[in-house]
This record gives sequence, structure tokens and C-alpha cells, in this order.
Amino acid sequence: MVAALVLVGLIAALSASRHGVVLTRPSRPGQWVGLAVVGVFGGAIAFVLFFEGLARASSVDASFVHKTLLVWVALLALPLLGERIGALQVAAIALLVLGQTGVAGGVTTVFGRGQLMVLGATLLWTAEVVIAKVLLADLSSWTVGLTRMGIGSVVLIGWTAGRSLH
Repeated sequence: MVAALVLVGLIAALSASRHGVVLTRPSRPGQWVGLAVVGVFGGAIAFVLFFEGLARASSVDASFVHKTLLVWVALLALPLLGERIGALQVAAIALLVLGQTGVAGGVTTVFGRGQLMVLGATLLWTAEVVIAKVLLADLSSWTVGLTRMGIGSVVLIGWTAGRSLH
């Protein structure tokens, strides 16, 4: 929620000092749906899964799984966004995975509930990156960011309130 409030303050300051539009209004139903998905899944559900997973998994395992985000984004961006990947990018991704493997002391093949929750969060963030890339073709980054933080905050507050009732 603090991040959303900071973004609102920055947007207000930039809007007052610029003559350009900082926020852009979605013009198609698909953009509204995309923003809702980014806010609910990327801004809320993924965070719940991630932090619940961190509470259950070792920090080394959780970190390794989370750092695979780059690999998943690259794999999805190729077919869905038509992105191209060169030898330099493949080498960089391989170095990242090898480095994480070294820091983690190897790759675990035992996935408990915590690691699966972190993986779920990572995959949701992967989908969010792809959706955000499509949205950013027509909407400002401020619009997408504020929507993510704003909707995410509302959903997280609702989830927290509902959880405290049980």
C-alpha cells in the first residue's frame, strides 16, 4: 500500500510539472482485463504465495526458485511476444542459473509446499511480465504500475482481513 501511495504522489508531482499525460486511460475491454489480471494476480496473489512460501521453505531454495523468473520470462516471451534471444542472452541466463546453483549448493529435487508456493508466485509474475509488456504498447508505465500496486493493495488488505476473521 505504501508503494501505491508513493506512486500516487509521484504521479501527482509529475502531472503538475509536465504538460504531458502521465496516466493513460484504457480504451479497450482487453486492456481493462489485462490491468485487472496484473493487479490481482501479479500485485496480490503472487505476493501471498511468495511470502507464505518463504515462511515454509528454506531461504536458499526460495531464492533459487524465485531467480528462475528470468528463465520463465524468456521462455514465454519467445512464442507469445515474438521476442528473439541471442547467444549473449542465453549465456547470461546460463551464468545466472549456474551462479544460483553454486550459491545454493546444488539444485534440490525435493519440492515441498513452500517451494511450490514460491514457484507458483514466480510463474504468476512471469505471466504478469508478458501481460504488462502487451499493455505497455498503449498504456503508460505509470498506469500499469499504479494499477498493480493499487489493486494489489486492496486485494491483499481484503485477504488479510478475511484471514484475521478465522
